[in-house]
Amino acid sequence: NQSPANTMVPVEPRPYDAIYPRQYIAYRAPSTAALKSSSLPSSPAVTIDGNLDKPFWNDVEWSEDFVDISTEMIPKFRTKVKMRWDDDFLYVGAYMEETDVWGTLTEHNSVIFHDNDFEVFVDTD
Repeated sequence: NQSPANTMVPVEPRPYDAIYPRQYIAYRAPSTAALKSSSLPSSPAVTIDGNLDKPFWNDVEWSEDFVDISTEMIPKFRTKVKMRWDDDFLYVGAYMEETDVWGTLTEHNSVIFHDNDFEVFVDTD
């Protein structure tokens, strides 16, 4: 069972929804007050280690499987995310299947979206 705070809520359509990527909800993380000390005013609520099988992630739904942003086609390999936030951090846990991980860009601030990539865009409004 999920608490009402973690229930998916429909988002009202906005004028440019047809050209924007799909949007997902980030859920409020448990309070990190117990994890903080005077020497570390901002400590993450979870160890960042790629393990999404921890209690921190258990009550958060997976997103829909991603589709190709330009064609809306279903890709050969799955990608999906879970997101949480607290007063100090945004946490993005991603599950990405891939059999051939590679990279060609070597310059700082290179344009990456022409290649197969994973990006997170944050709308703070």
